[in-house]
Amino acid sequence: MAARVVALLAHPSPNVREGAAKIAGYFGYSESIEPLLMLCTDPDETVQRTVVEQLAHLDDPRATAAATRALEQGSAGVRAAAARSLAHVDPSVISWCLLAAARVEDPWVRYYAARSAGRQASAESVPWLADLAGADPVPPVRIAAIDALGEIGDEQCVALLTKLTRDPDDIVARQALEALGSTADHGAASPLVDALDSADRDRRRIAVAALARRRESSAVPAIARIAAANADPELRDLAIHALGDIASEEAIGRLLAFAADPRRSTAVVAALARQGETQLAWIGRGLEDADDGVRCVIVEALGRMRHRGASTLLATALHDRTDAVRLAAERALAR
Repeated sequence: MAARVVALLAHPSPNVREGAAKIAGYFGYSESIEPLLMLCTDPDETVQRTVVEQLAHLDDPRATAAATRALEQGSAGVRAAAARSLAHVDPSVISWCLLAAARVEDPWVRYYAARSAGRQASAESVPWLADLAGADPVPPVRIAAIDALGEIGDEQCVALLTKLTRDPDDIVARQALEALGSTADHGAASPLVDALDSADRDRRRIAVAALARRRESSAVPAIARIAAANADPELRDLAIHALGDIASEEAIGRLLAFAADPRRSTAVVAALARQGETQLAWIGRGLEDADDGVRCVIVEALGRMRHRGASTLLATALHDRTDAVRLAAERALAR
């Protein structure tokens, strides 16, 4: 197989050479390294780009050196391919290459340099990523740099992203909020909570989803305020879903409080039904609520669970003082 691939790397057809280069890079045949290096100067640029992308997958210092040369000397398309491939190379070897790529005039080279820096979680790249995120004239490059800052996610990146959440360009500000949601740094919670009061609906929506991904228990009161608002049903239901994702004792308590409202009960049932054994005791408190409707909502949510503890709680609801709750419990247990 390896010998056949090596032979195809010298085929007269550029399409065949390109396909062979992909196979050689995927399998990493040692016999194919030298022929692949020779194709870095292939007369067909598509072949060059493909080869440069494959070099990063080869465990050979010559391949890394060839990829960095392509970044310095290749056409714009080849440079972009080289910048993309650097995501898979030892970061200690190529941090200076990414910096060089970030200064290239072609925006796709800068774009892929930013993406590779993010994949590498390269803290050394933060200064030039900040420059691209804050001032690059090409929006996709700014977005790629913002995403990279989120992937790196240290305290310095969180500070930079927080500043960008106030950018006058809505697209930039929204992407900065998305990036904050992907970091593990505790400092990201504050700007996300602040964004819940934004006049921009999309910023509020992104902030709610980001806080849910982070399971940010400190944000429960702020998210509950959105869930309590009536102006935007879609955002309200998203906030209820977020409370279910956070799933802290306080978040479950807020969901129980919303169960009495018919406009929210469907979303509350869905949020409660996703909970695990840890939350069952908190959910079970709803069976003691004075409101018959709340108890019915809790029974419906418990009936959708597949936990043994949920069945135990439903069994207690069979002795509820209200016919509607007892009937709902019987139906739930019969499913």
